[in-house]
Amino acid sequence: RQAEEQRKQEEAERAAEEAAQRRAQLEAAVRRAQEQARRTAEERALGGPADLATAEAQISTYYAVADFNCIGASAKEVWVGAGAAACRLDLATEQWSVYPLGGTVHAIVQEDENTWWFGTEDGAFCFDGQQWTRFGASDGLAYEFVIAIAIDGGGRKWLATVDYDGAHTQRGAVCCFDGARWATYTKAEGMASDLVLALAADRQGRLWAGTYQNDVCLFDGSGWQAYSVAQRIKPAWIKSIAVGEDGEVWVGNTNRPLSFGPGGWKTYAWRAGAVVAADRRGGTWFVPGGPLLPGELPAAGYYESLPGVVFFDGQRQRTYTEEDGLPRGIVRAVARAPDDRVWFATDGAVCSFDGRSWKTHRVGGALVSNYVQRIGIDPDGRKWVCTKQGVSCFDGESWTTFRAEPGGLANDDVTGAVFAPDGAKWFATRAGVSRLDEHGWRTYTARDGLIDDHVTGAAVDAAGRRWFATARGVSCFDGGNWQNYTSRDGLAGDFIEQAIAADSHGRVWVGAQPGVSCFDGSSWVSYFKQDGLPWDGADAIAFDLNGDVWFATPEGVACFDGRDWQTYTTEDGLAFNHTVSAAVDLAGRKWFGTWGAGVCCFDGSTWRTWSAQDLLAGDYVTSLAVDLDGSIWAGSTSGVSHIVLKEPEHLPAEAEGRPAAPPQGAELPPAQRARRTAPPTAPSLATAPVTITSHYAAATADAIAASDNEVWWGSGSGVWRLDVKTGRTALYPLQGDLRQIVRDGEGRWWFATWGGLARFDGELWRTYTSQDGLASNYVDAVAVGPDGQVWAATRDIPDVTYFGTGVARLDGDRWTRFTSADGLASDCVYSIAADRDGGMWFGTDRGATYFGAGRWRTYTAADGLASDDVRAVAVDGEGRKWFATPRGVSCLGQEGWRTYSDVRAGEMSTSSDAFHVGTDGRLWLYEGRWGRGASFFDGRSWRPYASRGGPGHEDIKVVASDAAGRMWFGTKGKGIWCFDGRNWQTYASGAGLPANYVPAMAVDPAGRKWFATWGGLVRFDGATWENVELPVGHNVCSIAFQADGNVWTGTTGGGACLFDGSAWRTYTKKDGLPDDFVCDIAADAAGGAWVVTQRGLCHLRGSNCRTHAKGDGLLDDSAVAAARDPKGRVWVAHSGGVSCFDGRRWTRYAAEVNLGRPAPEDIAVDRDGRIWVACGGAPGVAALSPEGKAWVYYAAGEGLAHEDVHAVVVDPQNRKWFGTTGGLCCFDGRTWRTWTTKDFLAGNCVEALAMDLDGSIWAGTDSGVSHIVLKEPE
Repeated sequence: RQAEEQRKQEEAERAAEEAAQRRAQLEAAVRRAQEQARRTAEERALGGPADLATAEAQISTYYAVADFNCIGASAKEVWVGAGAAACRLDLATEQWSVYPLGGTVHAIVQEDENTWWFGTEDGAFCFDGQQWTRFGASDGLAYEFVIAIAIDGGGRKWLATVDYDGAHTQRGAVCCFDGARWATYTKAEGMASDLVLALAADRQGRLWAGTYQNDVCLFDGSGWQAYSVAQRIKPAWIKSIAVGEDGEVWVGNTNRPLSFGPGGWKTYAWRAGAVVAADRRGGTWFVPGGPLLPGELPAAGYYESLPGVVFFDGQRQRTYTEEDGLPRGIVRAVARAPDDRVWFATDGAVCSFDGRSWKTHRVGGALVSNYVQRIGIDPDGRKWVCTKQGVSCFDGESWTTFRAEPGGLANDDVTGAVFAPDGAKWFATRAGVSRLDEHGWRTYTARDGLIDDHVTGAAVDAAGRRWFATARGVSCFDGGNWQNYTSRDGLAGDFIEQAIAADSHGRVWVGAQPGVSCFDGSSWVSYFKQDGLPWDGADAIAFDLNGDVWFATPEGVACFDGRDWQTYTTEDGLAFNHTVSAAVDLAGRKWFGTWGAGVCCFDGSTWRTWSAQDLLAGDYVTSLAVDLDGSIWAGSTSGVSHIVLKEPEHLPAEAEGRPAAPPQGAELPPAQRARRTAPPTAPSLATAPVTITSHYAAATADAIAASDNEVWWGSGSGVWRLDVKTGRTALYPLQGDLRQIVRDGEGRWWFATWGGLARFDGELWRTYTSQDGLASNYVDAVAVGPDGQVWAATRDIPDVTYFGTGVARLDGDRWTRFTSADGLASDCVYSIAADRDGGMWFGTDRGATYFGAGRWRTYTAADGLASDDVRAVAVDGEGRKWFATPRGVSCLGQEGWRTYSDVRAGEMSTSSDAFHVGTDGRLWLYEGRWGRGASFFDGRSWRPYASRGGPGHEDIKVVASDAAGRMWFGTKGKGIWCFDGRNWQTYASGAGLPANYVPAMAVDPAGRKWFATWGGLVRFDGATWENVELPVGHNVCSIAFQADGNVWTGTTGGGACLFDGSAWRTYTKKDGLPDDFVCDIAADAAGGAWVVTQRGLCHLRGSNCRTHAKGDGLLDDSAVAAARDPKGRVWVAHSGGVSCFDGRRWTRYAAEVNLGRPAPEDIAVDRDGRIWVACGGAPGVAALSPEGKAWVYYAAGEGLAHEDVHAVVVDPQNRKWFGTTGGLCCFDGRTWRTWTTKDFLAGNCVEALAMDLDGSIWAGTDSGVSHIVLKEPE
């Protein structure tokens, strides 16, 4: 007993000591915050907040890598299609390379050891290990949408093409290429259908084709034979064909696998065969769904219908899942490598199986996922982005990812992050709360005292206590003990969506449907719609400088000053009523993230909105956070955006009679934030200009330029800017593919793109398009004349150079166009150059044209040109004009014309960079875009550089010269070569270069060489290389947690499963489930679960399974989605309406029309009691009145962007947010607002927002993250 008493006394002393340490840490943190606040107040008194009416905003955006949808593998490399890019994994180095191809990649096939073919929505591409070649309609393809490729024994390439307009696939054809000629096959040549979706060649050289109409066709070299499989399987999409070692032909489809052999056709029972591959051991692999085909509209949940992949050895089948080593996520594609390894493409990863073990490879990006749920910023300024697939941390320079793993993060679905005074980071997840400190990770669950493992939000109060919102109430942790609160303790409701926050007075506020609740330290007080809330609950809560409380709801923004409520909706200037996130910046401005309309800012009198059109990552803004400098970070369902407002310059505070204020960037302690008032000079939100910078995954570079302070390089539709002094990079989205970068005499940068001519003056972007006077938005070349005038060459259709539209000259702010009617030799202009006398030279397909002193003159072959087809023009240091043509290079000097026929521009050359004048005056000719080689002019003749020991002619990609006269060559796979006039020197990977493929380079005024490689950006000062870091299965369809920590999961074909912490129990049709395909699942308070299946609804508890069907009162047996309202009632959506269960009986509410195709996809209950159904098709959105008496329908054209509505959420302001195929929509009850990629939304298929401490905004979409910064103009 004495020993026990001694132990208890020691534990009490340790606990008291730890508590004293925590109090000391908290007091120190408060003192620091107070001192910081004092400095902030002093500085703000000097300058005041930015005038929102004139503030300039800069928005930077961060995205994640797209999901993989097709795969090809060899013994040394693996290729996967990730959206519109092909990603290559080098198996020797395990390094990834990304190649943008312009259209979504649908097929990858290997021809030989080094050559690969890719089918995309923008034609077919061939890569020989060094060079890319594109094939389009002008080359012989019937249509440029290539959905399948096969190569037969004779080396002929077969390509299945379709005519897809984005909504319908109406026509198609199979094209055959023998290396020289193209042939096309359709129904007219004997095929069963023109629409072919799958191809494969057997060992006899025959071609097998799977069609849209469930037919399989065989081409034996002379004719076609058709086999109809419609009688063997239900209507299905044939997605793949594979031929086994024994000649058996396997047909993958969306129903049941088929095979054809000597015994005829066979059908197999298991439902997993959309994509197939045969290995050399006689086995066949199947994956369930594969990627969506054009126009495919499968039933909801089909692609999650089977866990893992299936292997069939001819007699037995085996399923491999996440438990066996398969990565988490839906398997999209499968391929067999020659070394017998089988490779699988999943959501963001590839994995291989050698017959014994699995190995996974992932591609990194700025974010682990584009679906951002919350953003938190710690005291050191690090940004913690919480997503559905883990946490990404940004320290200002690089990103670090944290995923769920043993001894780490509890679950990848992270819903919040908060930071305790002791420096620990706390993360709310769907499987408990995880803490990260200097000792590592620790997870708290219901077994430790947490009220529920399904944690939806987190907050830290003034005393340092951690508060967590869950699906069953609120938990508070003081460092030693847990205290739980539910509706029995005074909460408005037990389910808290995500809204939880602590104010400066130590009170904790939560959005607990059907209201909001406040805890003052001893009791809860709740507010409901009848008290003034616009909706029954809140999705986000923030506190302004006056101490007022702001709530984001689906029906608008609400403000509560402790006595009165005020609501703001679209009628007041809010972009969209459905708001889901909120924050207040250091200037007192209120920021709100909407569910479909971007970010809104309110300065007390005026509203201002930024959306994807302003380069915000996405319009569905789920989180906002304020950075230490007052900028805003916004997380969306498409990525993260950072928004910065530039403060104006003001007179000293003393001159205006105002008191001093703390410095900008200081964080005010809660108490001081509550007492401060918004400055009277706050900016006008209505007129403030905005600039948005977006951040994507780094890829290749097609153009690069450098000055003494900055380097620009870009590829595709994005351009990177590096600040040489700070080392910081930013990515700016362009409206189209980048073609050329030039700098004018005023230091402005001009970017020729296939979306217009863009200009950046150091602060603001402006893009000139056809609406401003350009003949076309497709700008091929840009040049600046000696007088500072800007000239641009345009074409009418990309990739068709012969449809030129002439050139245009910018006079002030007005464009003047010139065509062949004005004096140009032709409207097809390849290149522009300015001479020393103020004249302009234009290379066209019908000669070279000179314009000077208001007059035009054209030179052709008759005057001395080698050819009329002038691909490039240059003026050397002596004023001579050089013209590159396919028949030689011509020079016009004081002595007249001279032609050098032994050197010529490549046949494919259309690049304006084909000439380069070195600093030593030497002229170089090289094929800039296609890398045909380079030659230099030594003053008497042209000499090929390869004769001097350099790389081969086919290797050259780009050329630059430094101040010492050395020539630098970037190659396509052989690194960098330097030529000093006598000797060659090479630099390759392993010697400082990140990768050997160097598509762009530039030399800055300091003589440093900048190289854009396919392994990143690198700088070389002549001695040192410096890398420049770029910022950058199981098929479970639903999951629910019980109060005791047990977890329920609903699967897409395996029934419902219950895990008690040690073992699983499965409920299937044998146990009474209506169907094994579970659409949704929800745990109840009694330890049971409601399970929604494709054939009805049932309630599980213990060994009891009660089915609720139409005969029990349900409107229909085919329930597809369920939701619980604040009163605990269960609402179920059907194709014909909704049903409500109050615990005793069902009430049916039939709709007048069918809700979706084939059924609705989601259901939600707003604060007014209205039921909102996302229909997944016509009519779009359906709403049932609170009394259940009337339906209201919202269709496309009536405010809704698209009738394919996949999700619905109601925010605390009662605004309804809808994720559609056509963008993000928000409805406040009166007004609709939509944001799409035209608004610079990262993606139109919508799925978060956060405000940074510096006042900038970060936003996330399904395609990445955007950062928005407002700046005050000079």
